[in-house]
Amino acid sequence: MSLPKTFKQAAFRSAGADLTVEDAELKLPGPGEVLVKVEACGVCFSDSFAQRNGMGGVLYLSRDMR
Repeated sequence: MSLPKTFKQAAFRSAGADLTVEDAELKLPGPGEVLVKVEACGVCFSDSFAQRNGMGGVLYLSRDMR
């Protein structure tokens, strides 16, 4: 089985920004890691609420997977 060179990722790029879906480079797993194929996922309302700084001043941003 061959692997694709890229995958789709969803990310908040800055505080208050919309969620964007973009292509990212697929990196092979290192020692002690595994590669998992995700068929579907969702965004929890509390994640989008926190991204809009709705958690009392605590701001959470998604991890950049690049």
